[in-house]
Amino acid sequence: PGSGSSYVNIVANSATATFMPCWTVTSGNVDYVTDSLWQPSDGKVSIDMDGFNPGAISQIFATTPGTQYTVSFDLAGNPNGGVQPKRLQVAALGTAQSQAYTFDASKTSFSNMGWARGQIFRFTANSSTSTLQFSSLTTDPNSSWGPALDNVCVAAGSSPCASASTPPGGGQTGCSYDVRPTSLNDPTGGGLSGVFLISTAPACTWTTTVPLPWVTLSPISGTGPGGVGYSVAANTTGAPRN
Repeated sequence: PGSGSSYVNIVANSATATFMPCWTVTSGNVDYVTDSLWQPSDGKVSIDMDGFNPGAISQIFATTPGTQYTVSFDLAGNPNGGVQPKRLQVAALGTAQSQAYTFDASKTSFSNMGWARGQIFRFTANSSTSTLQFSSLTTDPNSSWGPALDNVCVAAGSSPCASASTPPGGGQTGCSYDVRPTSLNDPTGGGLSGVFLISTAPACTWTTTVPLPWVTLSPISGTGPGGVGYSVAANTTGAPRN
């Protein structure tokens, strides 16, 4: 694919390795994906961490030894195939500090990626410069369907960047929640069923409520990203209900 395509494949140790602003592809290859292919979390582009193979990207920046830094980012996965869940590792190279993250993309789509916003990774710098690395943990060496990454930001201290995704209307500290679809209309008068997609960090809990006796939700609570099935009972009375 070229610059006019919906994505650009970027390969480590090649002329394209530094194609993305501020980032270098250090292993394998990744796809720089535009919003003409799938829904980004922020802006116009995001990254599929498996191009034609699992890849890794890194960035070097100035830090103060002994200072804690908070990395925030949004996570999803290529819904077009591959092993589930998608797995991503974040590491501060040279500090032995890293963390793995997972995302189940089996119920998402290009138009509804179900981004788990506001993921958090913290590390303490041990040098005047630090290298932040994101790596696909896909075990299939020929995978083209990896974890998706967007909206990365680093801030000194224990709080994320002001530009990081935040919980709409509140929520647990450090947790962000996004539910799609946001509303439903059942013109058939009942019998509708489907799935609400919940995007959030792996450790964030959630609970659903339904005040309508003809609507069933399952499960009613959970932790991390997932799906909630809904079912609307048929209206056998013919009378309006709301």
